[in-house]
Amino acid sequence: MAQLTDMSRAFFYTSVVAGEEYIYALYFGKSVDLFFQEGELSREIFVFDYDGNLLKTYSLDHALFSLAVDEKNKRFFGISSDKDPNVVIFDY
Repeated sequence: MAQLTDMSRAFFYTSVVAGEEYIYALYFGKSVDLFFQEGELSREIFVFDYDGNLLKTYSLDHALFSLAVDEKNKRFFGISSDKDPNVVIFDY
C-alpha cells in the first residue's frame, strides 16, 4: 500500500479501481495541504486501459473521497468529501 508523507505533493490519485476491462482512477490535482484548507477532494475520474493509455476523463459535480465502479450497469459510486458526506451515484 502506498504511503504519502509529503503533504505538499500534488497531482495524485486518491482512489483506484481495477475493473475487468479498465482501470478507474479518482484524480486529485492539488496538494494535500489544499485539501485540509478547502475540504474537498477529487472531481475527476480518469479511465485507463491495461496498457496505461488514458481513454476517457469524467468531470463530476461532487467532489469524492473514494470511488467504486459498477462496470456492468455503468455507474460510479463515491463518498462525497463535503462537510456532510453522502454516498453519491453517477451514471456514465
